[in-house]
Amino acid sequence: MSKLIQRIERLGKDTPAPLGFGAATRRKAAPTMVLLASMSDPSAASKLDGVPLDGVIFTPETAIGSVLAKAASGLKDIPWGVQVQTPTADQVKDLVDAGCDFITLTGMGASLEALHNEDIGKFLVVAEGIKEEQSHSLEVMPVDGVVYADPVSSPLNLEGLLQLACVRGEIGCCFLLPVSGTLTTWELECLRDIGVEGVIVDLETTDVDALNALALTIADLPRRRSRVEFSSASLPRVSARAQAPDDDDDDYPESPDDIS
Repeated sequence: MSKLIQRIERLGKDTPAPLGFGAATRRKAAPTMVLLASMSDPSAASKLDGVPLDGVIFTPETAIGSVLAKAASGLKDIPWGVQVQTPTADQVKDLVDAGCDFITLTGMGASLEALHNEDIGKFLVVAEGIKEEQSHSLEVMPVDGVVYADPVSSPLNLEGLLQLACVRGEIGCCFLLPVSGTLTTWELECLRDIGVEGVIVDLETTDVDALNALALTIADLPRRRSRVEFSSASLPRVSARAQAPDDDDDDYPESPDDIS
């Protein structure tokens, strides 16, 4: 199974505390978002040494096979993937053999046989204009998640967040969002709270120092509040019965003796 998919599935889930009577060790909180970097130049992978990433996407479809395997050798345990349009079953097998962990599909022409491989993660690139009925059907398609085609950048405004939330709300599988530049802690928290499981940073627009800073920010994001916490923080609801004025009781007889 794809290592990236496993990391996404573990988001927000703390590891159980070890049993025994030894000294308790402080556990680090589980991450609530994943961070990926994308690059068009495979040789740029050497710059990512030591950056706490959850995945790397190589965007040129032509640079596959031994070229990517060599470039990815310096990533150590970081899962890497390739952006492709219409891969064949043989191409997917070659990518898996080279160590590829996932693919991002930019087209809908890929054959189902090409996607019949459980050793690799599959993400479909979707645009803002995707139809509602298509969004609802993505959950039962042979893909593990989607990558939103339109990147966002800081400063984010309420309208942009609402548009993203509308698209995200129609999609039942995991949702990765490309970002340009650096986002603030609060912006990342808002994206996380509408259901964005991870962000993808293009190294064309962000340097390694900024990528490192973003990784630390994501690691320190506060835990997402549950629906129960949101409900308890809101004003208590008052029923219509409780809102009725007391003097309304005078309009109704209290006993049969009052009926003339």
